[in-house]
Amino acid sequence: EDSWTVTGSAFGTTRRGHEYVMTITKALVFKRACIIEDKAVMPVEGTKELVVNGKKIVTDFGNGACDTTVTITINGRSKDIVISANGD
Repeated sequence: EDSWTVTGSAFGTTRRGHEYVMTITKALVFKRACIIEDKAVMPVEGTKELVVNGKKIVTDFGNGACDTTVTITINGRSKDIVISANGD
């Protein structure tokens, strides 16, 4: 199976001048077999944390299933979101 992982972190400044730090807290796993409608590749496993303007946002991409559901947690409150390749 053709898959790859990404680890690391990034930091910078948003367009509005807010500093941010993004850290991959569990390696992001991508699988070629899980490409969304031949348009987009998104992780199928792993977590990342974004801290911007004092707000912590955690994105959990799941456990390896080829679905497009992610769990977003902002300051302790979680919600499942379905990602669409065409931005719907």
